[in-house]
Amino acid sequence: MRKLAWLLTTILILSLAISCAPPKPPVPAGEAPPAPAPPAKAVTTIDIGWPMAENWDADPEVDGIEFHLTPKDAEDKMVETPGVVSAKLWLKPSFLEEKEKGDLVQEWSGIQITKDDYDWLMGVTIRLEYKGFEPEEMQFGILEVTLVTPDGKSFTARESSVMLAK
Repeated sequence: MRKLAWLLTTILILSLAISCAPPKPPVPAGEAPPAPAPPAKAVTTIDIGWPMAENWDADPEVDGIEFHLTPKDAEDKMVETPGVVSAKLWLKPSFLEEKEKGDLVQEWSGIQITKDDYDWLMGVTIRLEYKGFEPEEMQFGILEVTLVTPDGKSFTARESSVMLAK
């Protein structure tokens, strides 16, 4: 009986020691308590890297455009935010003219991204599949991508020299 009481007392003391967090040291008089954790970083811009024509299945034709979407904060650091992506693709009438848009050839919308979609280095890989559009060799386009974050803010990035075929 004495051994059982000793064993139960030991178990009780160990379980109390394990479950209790160490006490926080008191804040000395005249000093402010530690600052709370900083709020989540806010997106201030997005980057779409270098969008490229890609083939992601077994056939030889180009399937669409692939790029890495990277939302960034004011310090140019990636912010892993969920959101909705949309994109528009225009033909580029002249390789030399940066701002001129040709015909609108594709639109994509409702592309949902979550925090789980992010790669620690590159952001979110987005694939925009061509539908009813077959680009010609050496054809260029202008890609405009918009991200709408959960707080309703909208961010747009544009790349004006996207090669549409390989």
